[in-house]
Amino acid sequence: MGTRRKQATVITQGRTDLENLFELSGCLDGESAHHPFLAFVADGDTVTVRLFGPEQVAGLPAETPVMVQWPGKWRSDFFQMTAGDVKEAIDRRARLAERRKRDPGYQPAREGARMYDRIAADSYRDPERAAVWRRGAELLRAADPEEPADAVLAAGGWEHPGPPREPARRW
Repeated sequence: MGTRRKQATVITQGRTDLENLFELSGCLDGESAHHPFLAFVADGDTVTVRLFGPEQVAGLPAETPVMVQWPGKWRSDFFQMTAGDVKEAIDRRARLAERRKRDPGYQPAREGARMYDRIAADSYRDPERAAVWRRGAELLRAADPEEPADAVLAAGGWEHPGPPREPARRW
């Protein structure tokens, strides 16, 4: 009688908010050569940690646990995901690039929400104007992330607040 090998359980611990990681960190561009993806490949009761680039991770079985570090200026965070999450992000990026080739003005709701949040933060001197930008960001966050931002805003009745007003000068 043969003995049955127990399958190793891999438990990773890290942040799981992946949207900004994939969009802003450069980890899918191969820019983070000093911070490769760590893939935890289980074979029976043995777990091997292998270092990969994003394209190699996408070729692993979808359920393979993966981690990557996003180095920051003041701190660095580790993120946990699966190889399937990485493949999905790479595919989404390819679809976005293709869409932008066909329509250079296309901006997905996901990007618009981040941009509008930044504009609202920069409008701190004018609370009414900041509130309008925050409402636009909320409409975009509630929409399908791939939906064109201008269509979402038009459907939501959002109106552009116009150019910023010059602050009063003190002499």
